[in-house]
Amino acid sequence: MSSIERLEKRILREKTARLEAEKIADAGLRELNLERESLAQTVEFQASELRHHIKLIEESRVRATHSALWEIGDRFNSAGFDDVVGSIRASLEGIVKISGALSAGVWEIEQESFEINNIARFVDPESTTEALQRVKIDIVGQNFMSDLSGADEGTFLVYTPSAVEEVLPQLHLWNPGLDEISEPTLRLGVGVVRDLKGKTTIIAASFRSEVGASERDKLVSTMIRGVMGLLRQFLSRIDLQNELLLFNRKQSEVHSSFMKAAGKLMMVEDHDLDRLVTEIMQETAFLVGALGITDWKFDYESERYELSRLWLHPSVAHRSVVESAAFGSRAFLDATREAGGTLQINPETPTLAEPNRISVVRSRAGVPTGILMAAKLDPNPWNELEIEILERLSALLLAVETRLSSDTRANAAIDNSPMPIALRSLNGKLLLDCNEAFLKMVGRTSAKGLLGTPPETLLFQSIEDVDPKYRVSSKWMFDNDGYHTSFSGASNTSGGTTDLVYRGPQGRPILAETRCVEVTPSYDKPFLLVHADDVTEKRQAEHRLRSNIDDLAFINAHDDLTGLFNRRGILQTISEMDSESGGGALAIIDLDRFKNVNDSLGHETGNIILERVAEVLQRNVRDGDAVGRLYGDEFVVVLRGPVSEVVARAIVQKIMDQAGALVAIDSHRYYPSLSVGIAYWNSFRESGEAFRQADAAMYAAKRDGGNRLVLYDDSMKLAEASKQQLEVDLRQAIERDEFCVHYQPVFSMENSTIVGVEALVRWQHPERGLLVAGSFIEDAEQMGFASEIGLIVLRIACTEARTWPIGTAPFTLNVNIAASQIANGPALTDHVSNVLMETGFDAGRLCLEVTESSLIGDLSKAEQTLAELSRLGLQLALDDFGTGYSGLTYLKRLKVDTLKIDKSFVNDLTTDEDSVKFVQSIINLADMLDLGLVVEGVETEAQAEMLRSLGCDRAQGWHFHKAMPAEALERLLAGQADSVTNSFV
Repeated sequence: MSSIERLEKRILREKTARLEAEKIADAGLRELNLERESLAQTVEFQASELRHHIKLIEESRVRATHSALWEIGDRFNSAGFDDVVGSIRASLEGIVKISGALSAGVWEIEQESFEINNIARFVDPESTTEALQRVKIDIVGQNFMSDLSGADEGTFLVYTPSAVEEVLPQLHLWNPGLDEISEPTLRLGVGVVRDLKGKTTIIAASFRSEVGASERDKLVSTMIRGVMGLLRQFLSRIDLQNELLLFNRKQSEVHSSFMKAAGKLMMVEDHDLDRLVTEIMQETAFLVGALGITDWKFDYESERYELSRLWLHPSVAHRSVVESAAFGSRAFLDATREAGGTLQINPETPTLAEPNRISVVRSRAGVPTGILMAAKLDPNPWNELEIEILERLSALLLAVETRLSSDTRANAAIDNSPMPIALRSLNGKLLLDCNEAFLKMVGRTSAKGLLGTPPETLLFQSIEDVDPKYRVSSKWMFDNDGYHTSFSGASNTSGGTTDLVYRGPQGRPILAETRCVEVTPSYDKPFLLVHADDVTEKRQAEHRLRSNIDDLAFINAHDDLTGLFNRRGILQTISEMDSESGGGALAIIDLDRFKNVNDSLGHETGNIILERVAEVLQRNVRDGDAVGRLYGDEFVVVLRGPVSEVVARAIVQKIMDQAGALVAIDSHRYYPSLSVGIAYWNSFRESGEAFRQADAAMYAAKRDGGNRLVLYDDSMKLAEASKQQLEVDLRQAIERDEFCVHYQPVFSMENSTIVGVEALVRWQHPERGLLVAGSFIEDAEQMGFASEIGLIVLRIACTEARTWPIGTAPFTLNVNIAASQIANGPALTDHVSNVLMETGFDAGRLCLEVTESSLIGDLSKAEQTLAELSRLGLQLALDDFGTGYSGLTYLKRLKVDTLKIDKSFVNDLTTDEDSVKFVQSIINLADMLDLGLVVEGVETEAQAEMLRSLGCDRAQGWHFHKAMPAEALERLLAGQADSVTNSFV
């Protein structure tokens, strides 16, 4: 997939994330609208009940009462928030006028404290004197209040004058001293009981005890009961309308808050994410009434919850919060993660130690990745709006994290792309950023000094700008009108390409095919994505072809990079030699470990080395001999016959000696080594066979360690056929799962207990039986199968070791990794991480072994790869220590945990004093560096005793145990566990 396609996918993902956030907000708004409509329907239902009640009152036998209650009900039905008290006072006026009472009032009583609050009252101005109208209407007396607050809703009470005088001595509804009123009667009704507010509403009326009191009782009773019912319906409607108003206001506030938050978060950069999220968490806490909000992330590798963000109300900011917890140690977090949804814990009496909590999980690809948790001291459960607010925040965080993750992957893709890429502004075409490949193309080590510069900074405007030493060789770039020296032609974003002449390393002109694409990010300004592909060699070849059609034969017979013959040219030369002098010798030459040079130093550096090697070849052949480059790092030398074996060897050995001299490129040092195979040909017809024979001899030289010359003989023919068959068999073995693992125990030298095992690959060959690694693993490495086999061994070993009876005792599973796996870098880390997750094996018990020789190709890359592996929580061991290139610099840079002494130093341990000194020095070195140590290849008791005396603590070898299948090892471990258990009985 091209960088452009990946970037387009990135843009699509960003737009998708934005649309998803908008969908979440719209979905929440629709749900809130539905809830508002439901509340509106409830209000309408209450109003319907109120009208129904009025209809019942209309059918009352007292027409006047009917009319009055109808008017009161109509007043209640049309009253709003600003007319609550006025409507209640009008109802009291109706009671007074219809019943002839002196006064009437409405009070609220606190059920626990009996605190009294007068809501409204009305005194008949025609039935009392002016002085009486000024008398305060009040109700006191706790015993009386206790009776009322405990009465059932709708209770109607009548108190006689004596009862009133007895229980309500301070009830100032009349004053005999001011007029001739005597023996008043108090009519009381217990109205709405509000459980949530803890209040009781009562209605009271007083009147004279005169003739017709019985009829008056009926009127007062009817009026108070009617007003009680209407008042209950009225207050219920007012509460519902008030709740709906508050709900709408909060809904609007929430929607506005989240739209602002979404806008900010979708623009935020990674470095500013935590600060902005913490601010939004604070706003969310105020919306839901939370004392604190925490955001947790999951670390599946270490199986822990990690606190990533936190906001606490100032009143609880002093309290400490655990920042990390293991899976299984926090019940609420565990339950939420396992449920994959939203959970609440609502204690009857919340405390700071056990608050009312809610947690919302967010997942990516079906796997929970984080939990948003809020806490409050309010005992009421979290309502639907509060839950929705927290779930919307969680969804918003997920969308932002996904976008940032996508941005990170896109940036990584650009940074690691082998194609030179630059980002430029639309206006002015100023350089915004570029990748490492672009810097290499223009000969820079850093973008510092280039950022903000126009394209002309890096482009040649004419041949006069070029260094004189390059003018002749690069003049062709400027001769053709098709080549541009200005960026204006390349900035056309239609998708076409333009050739531009860049200032390359050391000022050398570089012709680059340049394509510009306009990119419009979702949350940033548009910019130009510039791809520049170095096509100097390609265009030069095309120029030669166009310049002189007669040179076509030369081009077809020569290599563009080195100017040597290509395969076609070599075959033509052999044909000419055959007709002139007969047969000759053929040497196939290949650079050892050249792939590491390209991977670590880049192809440009690799090309320079190939050119240097080509020069060495040309300087050291005879007149009449021919030199060619077949492909990649493989060359050929054709020696004109007749030529003896001695002469052929001498010529090739001289080439090998001179090619092995130091090649210095900038700050890099490289010492090429060659593997060479020689074969003879008698005629042109046999040249094809001679190529195959020389190639087989060259691979034999590589198998023997490289940097050597091998002359083909007939035995190699059988070896070559065997090698080809082995490649077929290995490929089938991978497909048919023919590989298995045996385990060699690692023993403690102190107590002879098993403290680990080394996983060793075995091949159950269908014809040759069980094969050990030494019979095929080196060939598998050369054939490119080592990485696949290594991954198979790792997965089998982790799967089988997971069920072994090793308990909590120290135990390490050692698995070897090949040089090709280390070269894969991030892919190896991903493979190991995936295996650990799939098998559930404890990363802390896994130790990956690397050999010294596998690290020398690119120490910097090896250092980076091992550091990434170490961050997974596993251990690293340096295998075959002492046989390769190790030094203190290696140990310091690689930061391994364990050294493994090669068995070659153990063989002579009891007879060679130098071996003893060498082993002792490594043990001392490991001790000083606080590294673990394991000695391999212990085969006798005498060797074991010597190692104990030297202070070695762990060893493995046939003296202790041979490698064995998993079943046998499991029985051995079970027996060891039983013996340990019995020793404590």
